[in-house]
Amino acid sequence: MGAGTTAGATSRLAVVPLLLLPLLLARGAEAVSLWRPPPEAGLLGSAPGRFLTQEEHWMSQTLDHFSPTDHRQFKQRYYEFLDYHRAPNGPVFLNICGEASCTGISNNYLAVMAKKFGAALVSPEHRYYGKSSPFEDLTTENLRFLSSKQALSDLAVFRQYYQETLNAKYNRSGVDNSWFVFGGSYSGALSAWFRLKFPHLTCGSLASSGVVLAVYNFTDFDKQIGESAGPECKEALQEVTRLVDGQLQSGHNSVKELFGAKLVRK
Repeated sequence: MGAGTTAGATSRLAVVPLLLLPLLLARGAEAVSLWRPPPEAGLLGSAPGRFLTQEEHWMSQTLDHFSPTDHRQFKQRYYEFLDYHRAPNGPVFLNICGEASCTGISNNYLAVMAKKFGAALVSPEHRYYGKSSPFEDLTTENLRFLSSKQALSDLAVFRQYYQETLNAKYNRSGVDNSWFVFGGSYSGALSAWFRLKFPHLTCGSLASSGVVLAVYNFTDFDKQIGESAGPECKEALQEVTRLVDGQLQSGHNSVKELFGAKLVRK
């Protein structure tokens, strides 16, 4: 190997820790204890009005909706905001939380719509995220209950549960409010699929950028990233990917620990 080749390889390898740094900060927060989220609304006087509410509510959710013999349940967190609700017959807007911790009902465009139409706002947390994880140990066996099909059934159960909660609140029975579901990206797909799968439970769905079409081995997105970033950045990213893949396949837990995933097993 010539000096130029060696220097080039060394230069590329030197990029690795720099490229990994933002990933570690964003994805390995708990493991490396470097990153901290900004204060929530109302704390330390920051971000006033960021949330309409962060008051937590809980319901018992079915772990496996498709097993006639598995009756296990877990606690699912959700939020409600009724200040705009034109009680008792106003609509209910169900905002679907996606693949992240759900920390409240945001004061965003949906809040504007709820105020205009006199709607109640509810938002259940996705299973396995935030405080709604059925298990502490994320083994492959335990993760088999993490799927969009289970999540859709979670939403159906939640919808029925909350409708009964509203009926009890207004001292009535057998009444259905008009329900509309909202989501973006992955939760947008859930919103569209929920409307398709449970048309009797909703009056409409707003699916923003819903990823409803799965394409096997879809490389066009990566290709676009490479073309936008330029050849040097593309090469460095590919090298980081090879490095991480190699470490994962070697069986060492060091990379898993960096990303806060040491409990994940093959």
